[in-house]
Amino acid sequence: MRALTEDELRTSFVNAGSDDLRLVAVPADFLFADWDHLDFYAWRDPRTRSRGYVVAEVEGQLTGVVLRAADGPSRARSAMCNLCHTMQPANQVTL
Repeated sequence: MRALTEDELRTSFVNAGSDDLRLVAVPADFLFADWDHLDFYAWRDPRTRSRGYVVAEVEGQLTGVVLRAADGPSRARSAMCNLCHTMQPANQVTL
């Protein structure tokens, strides 16, 4: 993945309105991301834990999606992430 600017990141979201874009909290380590080794860039919102973001290059186009956690109780067990295909704690795969 190529290195991104914060503006590119914010404008990449295809399912976010202007109000949602104002709320996007870019992670503190964004500037230190190892872009050459990433297939996608994803993070949980540090201010609103029920919100997450994923950005990837799809057919040369930068595409981002805002994710929201499901309502209701979560099951406290590990689960497989469908994006990175690794086992994660249950609270990491609720989006």
